[in-house]
Amino acid sequence: MEITFPYEGIGVMEVPEGNLLGVYRPKRVPKGRSIADQVSDALAAPIGSPRLGSLVGQGSRVLLLSDDFTRPTPVAEMLPPVLAELMQAGVQQQDVKILLASGTHRPMTDEERLQKLGADVLRGYKVFQHHWQDEEENVRVGETSGGLPIVVNRHLVEADLVVALGHIVPHRVSGFSGGSKIIAPGVSGRPPGNTDMHWLGSWRSWRPAGRRSVPG
Repeated sequence: MEITFPYEGIGVMEVPEGNLLGVYRPKRVPKGRSIADQVSDALAAPIGSPRLGSLVGQGSRVLLLSDDFTRPTPVAEMLPPVLAELMQAGVQQQDVKILLASGTHRPMTDEERLQKLGADVLRGYKVFQHHWQDEEENVRVGETSGGLPIVVNRHLVEADLVVALGHIVPHRVSGFSGGSKIIAPGVSGRPPGNTDMHWLGSWRSWRPAGRRSVPG
């Protein structure tokens, strides 16, 4: 029996009838509500947090973090209800910045930024890309209990409120992506004395003066 797959680049597979136990397909799920509507519902009834609008007001400086082109998060569809919530609370459009949390990835192209954020956001808001090796762009804000310098993008420390937009998925190196990882390594800078920080081994290869190892 010929088995076909509805995916580009995957050909037909021939399975002898005597070896075929069955053809099993996932159930079809009806299309749900739009992403924007789901985000609006979540903003109206947050779990374990005050409502976003109650955390800001007129004069508040807000930084929105977005993951980059390597992640499929539909940020362009999520941003409008988030921005509407901020504006309704009195935040001024000029006080909102968007920072693309690229970690150590390459900068995004114009087309990638358009797909990620949408044309209206690119036209109406200040959008920045994180450059982890730029010493002028990143500032040291302290150090961990093990003595590792904490270096982050300066836009992070200039904001009154930081809102992160990303997704949570399994990661082959770090367990799961999402959550606080959009800050470290998403908008983290290179620690002094370290030439690379992409993989876990790179962090552990850095040795502060007088120390034999860095706690993991």
